[in-house]
Amino acid sequence: MSSKRPTLRSTRRTIQTVFLALFLYLVLRTAEPLDFRVPVNIFLRSSPFLAITAILSTRAVITLFVPALAVAVLTVAFGRVFCGWICPFGTTVDICDRFLARSRREKDATTDIQPRYHPIKYALLIGLVVSAVFGVGFAGWFDPICIATRTYGIALYPYANFALEKALDGSVRANLFPGFVSWLDQAAHQSVLSFKQPVYRAHVLFLLAFVGIALLGSVERRFWCRHLCPLGALLDVLSRIALLRRRVRDGCTNCLRCQRACKMSAITGKGEKTFRGECIECFTCNAVCPEGVSTFAFSKDKKQGARSACLTRRGFVWAMLGGLVAVPVSRVNFSRNQGLLRFIRPPGVADEEEFLAACIRCGECVKVCITAGLQPVLLEGGIEALWTPKLVPRVGYCEYSCTLCGRACPTGAIPNLSRDVKQDMVLGTAFFDRSRCIPWAENRNCAVCEEVCPTPTKSIVLRETGLNDEVTGKPLRRPYVRQDVCIGCGLCENKCPLPGQAAVIVGAVRYPDEGRKRLLRGRARSGQRRLGWRRGAGRGRMG
Repeated sequence: MSSKRPTLRSTRRTIQTVFLALFLYLVLRTAEPLDFRVPVNIFLRSSPFLAITAILSTRAVITLFVPALAVAVLTVAFGRVFCGWICPFGTTVDICDRFLARSRREKDATTDIQPRYHPIKYALLIGLVVSAVFGVGFAGWFDPICIATRTYGIALYPYANFALEKALDGSVRANLFPGFVSWLDQAAHQSVLSFKQPVYRAHVLFLLAFVGIALLGSVERRFWCRHLCPLGALLDVLSRIALLRRRVRDGCTNCLRCQRACKMSAITGKGEKTFRGECIECFTCNAVCPEGVSTFAFSKDKKQGARSACLTRRGFVWAMLGGLVAVPVSRVNFSRNQGLLRFIRPPGVADEEEFLAACIRCGECVKVCITAGLQPVLLEGGIEALWTPKLVPRVGYCEYSCTLCGRACPTGAIPNLSRDVKQDMVLGTAFFDRSRCIPWAENRNCAVCEEVCPTPTKSIVLRETGLNDEVTGKPLRRPYVRQDVCIGCGLCENKCPLPGQAAVIVGAVRYPDEGRKRLLRGRARSGQRRLGWRRGAGRGRMG
């Protein structure tokens, strides 16, 4: 039997590797072309914590989170296997812990008391749920799947893309294995490399946040999972009634090897008792038990279960108060008083309040944007809008025929629109700074903005002024914006030839006429229904 026990741990490590590889593959596939058959956001939709907070904050039943229900059922049956076998961030933490093993001071194996900071994850869970009840969605800041998505897709991918691009270019110039390098270069550009070097705002902050979490492994193994992760706290609660439990048969010599080897400190007493909510079914205890008496079996026996440290009543009240205080703190700020519609949001976002409630700040839309025009909001939008996406036209425009951000969004915060519906979406309106625009300020012809305008009837038109170009002598024509046609895609601002700030600026102001407004509203609803979105009384509803 002892020969079989290591196989369980080896199998778990293999499955962990497979799921991490699958997660990385989906991160890379979050790009053009985006195949509907490849569910790039399946990991995000599998988080019960994100599902609960998104449903509460939007006051809607979001059918996209059906995979999260499957994870909850799996947890009730088998315990926290998601944390130990599937979670890509948990696997990443395990890898980092291996590099920090020498700097870590191991705890005394005879202690039965969990650290005082262990209840932090329960306090975070309660506080974030309470905030979600009042429409404030902070869950994405702390959810491990969101953190993993931002870390790999926003923080690390640009550096990996840059390094691989330079390595391939150097190999081509050095003429090393020309046939193989040429094939590899073509394959990499078709599958891994971006056609344009991605640059994201705040990517250094995301990287530093991950490094900080990883360095906590020098204090204790899986420090994040044990003490801080709100998803782990939720699965902890669900797994306390799980049917699969650790059992210790007769013959235990109390050597405490299992307790020292447990990365979650889930084993207590003299090695025979287990904190069921903390156990992630990694089977390490089985592998190190010299007598082979540590096993896992389906049982309802509670004799060998131990009660883990949780919140006291006072801690529960303080956690709820913290969640309540977070609501006004996030919303009472200078930026919010400037008006709700202060950013150019992705296409299909009609209501800023609903968008902020549904967005989980995962960065999928930012990663998939083919022009890199979608960028994370920093503190210019206040705390509530932090890390939500906005369009920065000078960096990249909204491609007229692109619908990738809506297809990649895991919560429906960005509606999944058809191409025809999306092309009628109004993101904002263009304005000219006549003090900088070449035809207005310098009396010289420039028609770049009019030429690149993608709308069929041209949102920017040139009108003769009766003057002549001071350089060529040709009739001078100056640009004007047709506000009833402009969709605010930002292509004119992006292509403006002036250095620095463009002369044509797209603002988050929408000026459709009433007939066009009704048309857009009707088409938006038809497009959102394909995603399962129905507009209710002041809130979006998923059906």
